[in-house]
Amino acid sequence: MLQKTKGIVLHHIKYGDSSIIAHIYTDIFGRQAYIVNGVRNKKSKIRLSQFQPLTVLELDVYYKSTRELQRIKELRSYLILHTIHNDIVKSSIAIFISEIIYKALREVESNKPLFDFIYSSIHLLDTKSTGIENFHLVFILLLSKYLGISPQIADIYNPGLVDVEQMAFSRENLQQSFILTEQETKGLSDLYKYSFENLEKISIDNNTRSSLLEKLVDYYKIHLEGIGDIKSLAVLKEVFNT
Repeated sequence: MLQKTKGIVLHHIKYGDSSIIAHIYTDIFGRQAYIVNGVRNKKSKIRLSQFQPLTVLELDVYYKSTRELQRIKELRSYLILHTIHNDIVKSSIAIFISEIIYKALREVESNKPLFDFIYSSIHLLDTKSTGIENFHLVFILLLSKYLGISPQIADIYNPGLVDVEQMAFSRENLQQSFILTEQETKGLSDLYKYSFENLEKISIDNNTRSSLLEKLVDYYKIHLEGIGDIKSLAVLKEVFNT
């Protein structure tokens, strides 16, 4: 059945000589895998550049619930991105965010509030010019709420060392906990306090940002089975420490 849907590109892999399999998070069908034939040919109407991370597309797709691989009839850009794919910092953040979403979201069902959150986040990343260095940290904290694994941080504003296990940063009976330094505690509290609305007010040095991000990613690994390593972490470290 031919259906229209909006979709956010998360990841794609080469398939054969000229095709790809694209993993796209859609507003109607949740996460789906689409086989796109001939996209690597120069004469193809559908271009490989349209499948960069976090590209937002309007899709005409053939959908069948019993298929693992769906097919795209036509696609168009839905949100024109002006800076994300041309700015090294933003493009690195986009790669990280798309990898997190790709590995964290497995549902093949609609979740409109989640789709709208991701969509609005992409738009903000593209248009925002200040505070971008902390964008990905705020994003994964906000995303955790939609995934049902948001940390409970009633006492996050307390200074000094904080046992993150007391703030739901580890599952019950799991023999692993995290300790936040005073700088990390302040950084995390600022992320929650200012969020996307006041990114430019968040003050976190590069070392703290890097260590805090690692702990938040580890937190995702604990709460979401099979998420595996996040390869784009290394890219972010290189970008923000140069």
